[in-house]
Amino acid sequence: MYSRILVPIDGSEHAHEGLRIACLLAEKTDARIILLCVSEGHLSEEAVEAAINEGIVRPSSYQDFVKTLDYSSIASTQANLNREAILSRAASAIAEKIVQREARFAEVKHVPEVLTLLRSGKPDACIIEAAKSFKADLIVMGSQGRTGIESLFHPSVAEAVHKHAACPCLVLYPRVGS
Repeated sequence: MYSRILVPIDGSEHAHEGLRIACLLAEKTDARIILLCVSEGHLSEEAVEAAINEGIVRPSSYQDFVKTLDYSSIASTQANLNREAILSRAASAIAEKIVQREARFAEVKHVPEVLTLLRSGKPDACIIEAAKSFKADLIVMGSQGRTGIESLFHPSVAEAVHKHAACPCLVLYPRVGS
């Protein structure tokens, strides 16, 4: 039924749930899983907090990292470029740790083959391109499940992928009340 399942991951519980479901499908259909972690080139405070909570980065290394980012003293374009380069490298390093951790999870679940990809750019565009390039039969991804007015102004990555991908998408939304 499926031979190549693309699973976008970002370190969130929603994404991990997508991987868990993809592993079940892969085990039943002998499919390969393609893990994709997209770094947008910067880190939000939420992403750093999640990385610390998940043990992806040590708090002491993060605190050392933050000390190098004295935003108020950034006075020149060069300093700003250096700050952006540091943030970009940190985002890439965290993405690499996330993909390694999730690949180990898939291997423990007896997935026949796990391919890992790291990309930088706009998540929905990178996911759609990876699905096309690797001829994915299915994309399995978690979503935050935005509703109401928030979803009108901030459509989710999952919605954009579902709308534009050439293959079927299984989007997992959070349970009501969780």
